[in-house]
Amino acid sequence: ATAGGDHLCFMGSGRDEEDKYVRMVVAYFLRRNIKYISIASGGYRGTFK
Repeated sequence: ATAGGDHLCFMGSGRDEEDKYVRMVVAYFLRRNIKYISIASGGYRGTFK
């Protein structure tokens, strides 16, 4: 599947030891020049702070 023109937002658990994998996935997309990538910091709970 492709996400041409869409915004991809990745959300981890909020734990650094687990979120390193989210950052690896984001880096994968950035290396391929995919636009509109973001990370919701702090996991699900972090979105409400």
